[in-house]
Amino acid sequence: MAQSEEHIVIIGNGISGITCARHIRKNSNKRITVISGETEHFFSRTALMYIYMGHMKFEHTQPYEKWFWEKNRIDLVRKYVSSVNTAANELIFEDNTTFSYDKLVIATGSKPNKFGWPGQDLNGVTGMYHKQDLEKN
Repeated sequence: MAQSEEHIVIIGNGISGITCARHIRKNSNKRITVISGETEHFFSRTALMYIYMGHMKFEHTQPYEKWFWEKNRIDLVRKYVSSVNTAANELIFEDNTTFSYDKLVIATGSKPNKFGWPGQDLNGVTGMYHKQDLEKN
């Protein structure tokens, strides 16, 4: 009986998650899935302020061509993970569906820091971290 291919799942499609996926692909033929509910594919987060100011369009922030993902056999599941069942090697998504993995990498990044400055929580004051932050304004 042939063994099935090892499945590596990466939660997060930011620079860390995608760099991890690229290095795994460069060094192996393992099955790779990137999980992210944020966007279809990796983009430059530092460019968000330029999009907000109207100097760029979102599609100009994507460093890889659309064919890159299929060519490198990096799959994407566009859902939010609500919990991880490490005993069963299983992710549970917000819609209560599950997804199995052999190895898991959590590369979800960070969140904007708040310093307690007056006005930081007012309507219209936001950090530019997620693509969804653009949609709030």
